[in-house]
Amino acid sequence: MSISPNQLLQDFITDYNLKRPDGVTAFDATVSFYKEKILHSISSEVQIINMPAMMVLYIFEFFKEAYELPEMYATENFKFRYSKGGPLQIIAAENSQPFFVSILPLHMQQPINGNAR
Repeated sequence: MSISPNQLLQDFITDYNLKRPDGVTAFDATVSFYKEKILHSISSEVQIINMPAMMVLYIFEFFKEAYELPEMYATENFKFRYSKGGPLQIIAAENSQPFFVSILPLHMQQPINGNAR
């Protein structure tokens, strides 16, 4: 059974208890990615916005100019992977430059529910 990208993001938010009391999903994370076959890791605030037809993930300190990678990732344009207890992974769409981004909350809480996806 295939799980939609929106559901994967919802599971990630729920498993790590990332939604704040005010309803905003924003958290500090380690963002790891490959650029020119070199693994880079940065710390950044990440925000996930739930829109009517899709969800959008925004990496605040991604330095688009330095790494030439997008700062925003919509569920309709990118592939998402997530397994309980692991990072959220974003993979480029098939017709674009291949890249891989991994996001893991800095103050990781033990996942509280869900299964591997």
